[in-house]
Amino acid sequence: MTTLNTIPEAALDQLFRKARTVHAFKPVPVTDELIHRLYDLVKWGPTAFNAQPARYVFVRSEEAKAKLKPAVSAGNTAQTLAAGVTGIVAHDTRFYEHLPTQFPAYNAKPLFEKSAEAAQATAFRNSSLQGAYLILAARSLGLDAGPQSGFNAELVDKAFFPDGRYKANLSIQAINVRNQFKGKVREIIRGDVVSEVDVETAWGIVTSVITTRSVDELQLKVGSDVVALVKSTEVSIAKL
Repeated sequence: MTTLNTIPEAALDQLFRKARTVHAFKPVPVTDELIHRLYDLVKWGPTAFNAQPARYVFVRSEEAKAKLKPAVSAGNTAQTLAAGVTGIVAHDTRFYEHLPTQFPAYNAKPLFEKSAEAAQATAFRNSSLQGAYLILAARSLGLDAGPQSGFNAELVDKAFFPDGRYKANLSIQAINVRNQFKGKVREIIRGDVVSEVDVETAWGIVTSVITTRSVDELQLKVGSDVVALVKSTEVSIAKL
Protein backbone atom coordinates (compact mmCIF):
# COMPACT_ATOMS: atom_id res chain seq x y z
CA MET A 1 0.00 0.00 0.00
CA THR A 2 1.32 3.40 -0.93
CA THR A 3 0.73 6.59 0.99
CA LEU A 4 -1.50 9.13 -0.77
CA ASN A 5 -2.23 12.76 -0.01
CA THR A 6 -5.24 13.34 2.22
CA ILE A 7 -8.06 15.19 0.44
CA PRO A 8 -9.59 18.28 2.08
CA GLU A 9 -12.12 17.90 4.88
CA ALA A 10 -14.77 19.65 2.78
CA ALA A 11 -14.33 17.02 0.08
CA LEU A 12 -14.68 14.21 2.65
CA ASP A 13 -17.88 15.84 3.88
CA GLN A 14 -19.30 16.00 0.36
CA LEU A 15 -18.38 12.43 -0.47
CA PHE A 16 -19.20 10.74 2.84
CA ARG A 17 -20.05 12.51 6.08
CA LYS A 18 -22.71 14.91 4.80
CA ALA A 19 -23.86 12.87 1.82
CA ARG A 20 -27.40 11.49 1.90
CA THR A 21 -29.58 9.46 -0.43
CA VAL A 22 -32.01 12.00 -1.86
CA HIS A 23 -35.66 11.34 -2.65
CA ALA A 24 -36.81 14.65 -4.10
CA PHE A 25 -35.48 16.25 -7.24
CA LYS A 26 -35.67 19.51 -9.12
CA PRO A 27 -36.31 19.33 -12.89
CA VAL A 28 -32.72 20.21 -13.73
CA PRO A 29 -31.27 18.55 -16.85
CA VAL A 30 -28.03 16.59 -16.68
CA THR A 31 -25.99 17.20 -19.83
CA ASP A 32 -24.12 14.76 -22.05
CA GLU A 33 -20.91 16.54 -21.10
CA LEU A 34 -21.54 15.94 -17.41
CA ILE A 35 -22.32 12.27 -17.96
CA HIS A 36 -19.11 11.88 -19.96
CA ARG A 37 -17.14 13.51 -17.14
CA LEU A 38 -18.83 11.14 -14.72
CA TYR A 39 -17.86 8.06 -16.69
CA ASP A 40 -14.32 9.34 -17.19
CA LEU A 41 -13.94 9.17 -13.40
CA VAL A 42 -15.74 5.87 -12.85
CA LYS A 43 -13.69 3.96 -15.40
CA TRP A 44 -10.54 4.36 -13.29
CA GLY A 45 -12.01 2.59 -10.25
CA PRO A 46 -10.23 -0.72 -9.53
CA THR A 47 -11.98 -4.06 -10.11
CA ALA A 48 -10.77 -7.65 -9.82
CA PHE A 49 -8.73 -8.63 -12.88
CA ASN A 50 -9.52 -5.11 -14.14
CA ALA A 51 -12.69 -6.84 -15.34
CA GLN A 52 -14.77 -3.64 -15.54
CA PRO A 53 -17.99 -5.67 -16.04
CA ALA A 54 -20.43 -2.79 -15.46
CA ARG A 55 -22.43 -1.38 -18.35
CA TYR A 56 -24.44 1.80 -17.92
CA VAL A 57 -27.66 3.18 -19.35
CA PHE A 58 -28.54 6.77 -18.42
CA VAL A 59 -32.29 7.31 -18.56
CA ARG A 60 -33.23 10.95 -19.21
CA SER A 61 -35.87 11.34 -21.92
CA GLU A 62 -39.60 11.05 -21.28
CA GLU A 63 -39.65 8.09 -23.65
CA ALA A 64 -36.90 6.28 -21.74
CA LYS A 65 -38.54 7.05 -18.39
CA ALA A 66 -41.83 5.62 -19.66
CA LYS A 67 -39.90 2.51 -20.67
CA LEU A 68 -38.40 2.20 -17.19
CA LYS A 69 -41.55 3.03 -15.23
CA PRO A 70 -43.23 -0.43 -15.31
CA ALA A 71 -40.13 -1.98 -13.76
CA VAL A 72 -39.88 0.47 -10.84
CA SER A 73 -41.59 -0.26 -7.53
CA ALA A 74 -44.54 1.97 -6.64
CA GLY A 75 -42.65 3.68 -3.84
CA ASN A 76 -39.86 4.75 -6.19
CA THR A 77 -41.87 5.76 -9.25
CA ALA A 78 -42.44 9.45 -8.55
CA GLN A 79 -38.85 10.25 -7.66
CA THR A 80 -37.49 8.27 -10.61
CA LEU A 81 -39.71 10.12 -13.07
CA ALA A 82 -38.85 13.49 -11.51
CA ALA A 83 -35.09 13.00 -11.54
CA GLY A 84 -32.83 14.55 -14.13
CA VAL A 85 -31.38 11.13 -14.91
CA THR A 86 -31.37 7.61 -13.54
CA GLY A 87 -28.36 5.45 -14.21
CA ILE A 88 -28.99 1.74 -14.69
CA VAL A 89 -25.96 -0.32 -13.69
CA ALA A 90 -25.85 -3.70 -15.42
CA HIS A 91 -23.12 -6.29 -15.79
CA ASP A 92 -21.78 -7.91 -18.91
CA THR A 93 -22.15 -11.68 -18.57
CA ARG A 94 -19.29 -12.15 -21.03
CA PHE A 95 -16.97 -9.51 -19.57
CA TYR A 96 -14.12 -12.03 -19.69
CA GLU A 97 -13.92 -11.72 -23.48
CA HIS A 98 -12.20 -8.38 -22.91
CA LEU A 99 -9.69 -9.64 -20.33
CA PRO A 100 -6.82 -10.23 -22.78
CA THR A 101 -6.81 -6.48 -23.44
CA GLN A 102 -7.83 -5.19 -20.02
CA PHE A 103 -5.75 -7.63 -17.96
CA PRO A 104 -2.68 -8.66 -19.97
CA ALA A 105 -0.70 -9.77 -16.90
CA TYR A 106 -1.75 -13.36 -17.60
CA ASN A 107 -4.52 -15.18 -19.44
CA ALA A 108 -7.45 -15.12 -17.00
CA LYS A 109 -10.12 -15.58 -19.66
CA PRO A 110 -10.26 -19.41 -19.41
CA LEU A 111 -11.03 -19.18 -15.67
CA PHE A 112 -14.42 -17.71 -16.47
CA GLU A 113 -15.07 -19.52 -19.74
CA LYS A 114 -14.95 -22.78 -17.80
CA SER A 115 -17.13 -21.65 -14.90
CA ALA A 116 -20.41 -19.82 -15.40
CA GLU A 117 -20.73 -19.58 -11.63
CA ALA A 118 -17.38 -17.79 -11.25
CA ALA A 119 -18.21 -15.49 -14.14
CA GLN A 120 -21.60 -14.56 -12.65
CA ALA A 121 -20.19 -13.94 -9.17
CA THR A 122 -17.33 -11.82 -10.47
CA ALA A 123 -19.56 -9.80 -12.80
CA PHE A 124 -22.18 -9.10 -10.15
CA ARG A 125 -19.71 -8.34 -7.37
CA ASN A 126 -17.54 -5.99 -9.40
CA SER A 127 -20.39 -4.19 -11.17
CA SER A 128 -21.84 -3.51 -7.70
CA LEU A 129 -18.50 -2.03 -6.76
CA GLN A 130 -18.58 0.12 -9.88
CA GLY A 131 -22.04 1.31 -8.88
CA ALA A 132 -20.49 2.62 -5.67
CA TYR A 133 -17.79 4.35 -7.71
CA LEU A 134 -20.55 5.98 -9.75
CA ILE A 135 -22.13 7.47 -6.62
CA LEU A 136 -18.79 8.83 -5.40
CA ALA A 137 -17.95 10.22 -8.83
CA ALA A 138 -21.36 11.91 -8.99
CA ARG A 139 -20.89 13.50 -5.58
CA SER A 140 -17.39 14.63 -6.48
CA LEU A 141 -18.87 16.50 -9.46
CA GLY A 142 -21.44 18.22 -7.26
CA LEU A 143 -24.35 15.88 -7.95
CA ASP A 144 -26.77 14.24 -5.55
CA ALA A 145 -27.02 10.50 -6.08
CA GLY A 146 -28.35 7.45 -4.30
CA PRO A 147 -28.70 3.71 -4.98
CA GLN A 148 -32.02 2.08 -5.71
CA SER A 149 -32.81 -1.62 -5.73
CA GLY A 150 -36.61 -1.33 -5.66
CA PHE A 151 -37.23 -2.50 -9.22
CA ASN A 152 -37.97 -5.66 -11.18
CA ALA A 153 -34.66 -6.68 -12.75
CA GLU A 154 -36.33 -9.01 -15.26
CA LEU A 155 -38.49 -6.17 -16.59
CA VAL A 156 -35.47 -3.86 -16.80
CA ASP A 157 -33.55 -6.52 -18.73
CA LYS A 158 -36.47 -7.06 -21.09
CA ALA A 159 -36.85 -3.34 -21.76
CA PHE A 160 -33.20 -2.29 -22.02
CA PHE A 161 -31.13 -5.46 -22.58
CA PRO A 162 -33.32 -7.76 -24.68
CA ASP A 163 -30.47 -9.84 -26.13
CA GLY A 164 -29.71 -11.24 -22.66
CA ARG A 165 -26.00 -10.45 -22.53
CA TYR A 166 -26.32 -7.66 -19.97
CA LYS A 167 -28.12 -8.12 -16.65
CA ALA A 168 -29.44 -5.29 -14.48
CA ASN A 169 -27.79 -4.99 -11.10
CA LEU A 170 -28.99 -1.74 -9.53
CA SER A 171 -29.86 1.79 -10.46
CA ILE A 172 -28.17 4.92 -9.22
CA GLN A 173 -31.31 6.77 -8.56
CA ALA A 174 -31.66 10.04 -10.11
CA ILE A 175 -28.41 11.81 -10.34
CA ASN A 176 -29.49 15.37 -9.86
CA VAL A 177 -27.53 18.58 -9.99
CA ARG A 178 -26.90 20.06 -6.58
CA ASN A 179 -23.57 21.82 -7.11
CA GLN A 180 -23.23 23.93 -4.02
CA PHE A 181 -19.61 24.86 -3.36
CA LYS A 182 -18.78 26.76 -0.21
CA GLY A 183 -15.72 28.96 -0.36
CA LYS A 184 -14.24 32.44 -0.05
CA VAL A 185 -14.12 35.22 -2.58
CA ARG A 186 -10.62 35.29 -3.99
CA GLU A 187 -10.94 38.12 -6.52
CA ILE A 188 -13.56 40.53 -7.86
CA ILE A 189 -13.10 42.13 -11.26
CA ARG A 190 -15.64 44.96 -11.34
CA GLY A 191 -17.32 46.25 -14.45
CA ASP A 192 -19.85 48.97 -15.04
CA VAL A 193 -22.70 46.50 -15.45
CA VAL A 194 -21.36 43.02 -14.64
CA SER A 195 -18.50 41.78 -12.49
CA GLU A 196 -16.47 38.59 -12.40
CA VAL A 197 -16.22 36.89 -9.01
CA ASP A 198 -13.67 34.15 -8.37
CA VAL A 199 -14.51 31.84 -5.46
CA GLU A 200 -11.86 29.59 -3.97
CA THR A 201 -13.38 26.24 -2.95
CA ALA A 202 -12.03 22.89 -1.82
CA TRP A 203 -12.43 21.74 -5.43
CA GLY A 204 -10.70 24.67 -7.07
CA ILE A 205 -11.68 28.10 -8.35
CA VAL A 206 -15.31 28.67 -9.37
CA THR A 207 -15.92 31.79 -11.47
CA SER A 208 -19.26 33.58 -11.66
CA VAL A 209 -20.28 36.57 -13.74
CA ILE A 210 -22.99 38.50 -11.89
CA THR A 211 -24.30 42.03 -11.98
CA THR A 212 -22.19 44.68 -10.27
CA ARG A 213 -25.35 45.72 -8.45
CA SER A 214 -25.53 42.22 -6.94
CA VAL A 215 -21.91 42.50 -5.80
CA ASP A 216 -22.81 45.69 -3.96
CA GLU A 217 -26.09 44.39 -2.52
CA LEU A 218 -24.37 41.26 -1.21
CA GLN A 219 -21.51 43.42 0.09
CA LEU A 220 -19.05 41.04 -1.49
CA LYS A 221 -15.36 41.61 -0.97
CA VAL A 222 -12.20 39.55 -1.06
CA GLY A 223 -12.40 37.06 1.81
CA SER A 224 -16.22 36.99 2.01
CA ASP A 225 -17.68 33.57 2.83
CA VAL A 226 -20.03 32.55 0.02
CA VAL A 227 -21.58 29.55 -1.67
CA ALA A 228 -21.40 29.12 -5.44
CA LEU A 229 -24.64 27.66 -6.82
CA VAL A 230 -24.07 25.92 -10.14
CA LYS A 231 -27.02 25.16 -12.41
CA SER A 232 -26.10 23.76 -15.80
CA THR A 233 -23.65 26.38 -17.19
CA GLU A 234 -24.84 29.14 -14.87
CA VAL A 235 -23.09 30.02 -11.61
CA SER A 236 -24.83 32.15 -8.98
CA ILE A 237 -23.38 33.51 -5.76
CA ALA A 238 -25.05 33.58 -2.34
CA LYS A 239 -23.63 35.24 0.76
CA LEU A 240 -23.13 33.08 3.85
